[in-house]
Amino acid sequence: MKKGSAKNFFTHEEKDSLIHAIYEAEKQTSGRICIHLDSRGKGDVMARAKKAFEKLGMAEVKHRNSIIIYLSLSDKTFAILGDQGIHACVGDQFWKEVASKMTHAFSENNFVEGTVEAIDWLGAHLKKHFPREAGDISELPD
Repeated sequence: MKKGSAKNFFTHEEKDSLIHAIYEAEKQTSGRICIHLDSRGKGDVMARAKKAFEKLGMAEVKHRNSIIIYLSLSDKTFAILGDQGIHACVGDQFWKEVASKMTHAFSENNFVEGTVEAIDWLGAHLKKHFPREAGDISELPD
């Protein structure tokens, strides 16, 4: 993973691509996807992802179907964490598959492409298990 601050990790155009991918994924599901960049964290990346997940209020979503993609810039690691609603539908192998896709892309310095591919993958499965409902509103800020 390239180095830098969280603020400058992605270019403006890259941020737009990620935002568009999340928008496209979320418009078909009641699930929510968040990307969190951390440029200062140390230690267990999954523990830090869980902490960010809680701090962002992602466990408060109605169907417990939020997903965080946590990118740790300082130690060049990442974690993908889904709440209990989505995890109950997809199981452990699902998370390993999406992590593998990201790992492959990241190893080739394709951070935006790898993250967009993960968002597309996650969105397709959220749609399958949690289709958008009439009157659905985002319970999390964009």
